[in-house]
Amino acid sequence: MKLSKTITIFFLTCLVNFSFAQDRFVKDYFLFPINPGQRNYLAGTMGELRPNHFHGGLDIKTGGVEGVPVLASADGYVQRIKVGSYVYGWTLYVQHPNGMSTTYAHLKKFRTDITEYVRSQQYNRHTFEIELFPKIDMLQVKKGDTIAWSGNSGSSGGPHLHFEIRDENQHVLNPLLFGFSEIIDNTPPTFSKLAIQSIDLNSRVNNQYGREEFYLKKIGNIYSPTKVIEASGRIGVDFLGYDQLDGASNKNGITYVALICNDSICFTQELEAFSFDKNIHMNRHIDYKHFMAKGDKFQHCFVDEGNELDFYTKTIDNGILNIKEGETYDISIAAKD
Repeated sequence: MKLSKTITIFFLTCLVNFSFAQDRFVKDYFLFPINPGQRNYLAGTMGELRPNHFHGGLDIKTGGVEGVPVLASADGYVQRIKVGSYVYGWTLYVQHPNGMSTTYAHLKKFRTDITEYVRSQQYNRHTFEIELFPKIDMLQVKKGDTIAWSGNSGSSGGPHLHFEIRDENQHVLNPLLFGFSEIIDNTPPTFSKLAIQSIDLNSRVNNQYGREEFYLKKIGNIYSPTKVIEASGRIGVDFLGYDQLDGASNKNGITYVALICNDSICFTQELEAFSFDKNIHMNRHIDYKHFMAKGDKFQHCFVDEGNELDFYTKTIDNGILNIKEGETYDISIAAKD
């Protein structure tokens, strides 16, 4: 069978200052929980690719020390308390009148009345590790109250505060969309590599069935492959990349990605929110087979079979491109902060 030599042109673009026009991301309702009004830095952001899950919320740096005051982001009450040796460690969950809740994890200690309540329950139940659900009127908080002090408890790799904002369905939301001026991000995402793969037996990439990676060259905020890509049939596009914030070297997740073919948007990822019960599908969001073999987490710009994640907002044929004989395609991936 003679293969077509259709040339597929790829270029990848990084953009900044993207904002979501969503009513639920109300500005100024929530207070930044660490040193509000001052410049803060993050060790982790929403949507980072972690083992078997996406990172939810923010990891706020505390200068490498424990004991930094943690403030309630809004009025409400302590809905849930957890003391454990793993995962989030010492954690407070605060319910707010707007239906949302905030989570404060890896804490060192709680404020006095919370500590006394927890200690009494630990003695009563004869256990140190404990999960509690106080009554609504038991542990009230006001916006700006010190409710705890930051620590390094649980499965933490160093002192920091893990902070989440959740909606009424307990879906974790991207806190950066609530307009926290304490975090500055004018640094666009970075692309490292591009990968193209055959989706079925009749598709080819550079006359071969399978998968091929391409190194990229950068001019301004445009990344292009270092050689021409020829493809035919149904193909999938992957990228390897990360985001960084101003003043921090941490490699963070990219929340918004769009695959564009001949000026038509074929696929978008808007990771503004996700459900914890679908988190394991992160392994279908990436090329898991390649990850297990090589350790790199290439992200699909298409929805793989069995992927139940719900933050793909626009897809044509699930983002799979059908490259026809004798035609030339302009294909780009746009990533935005």
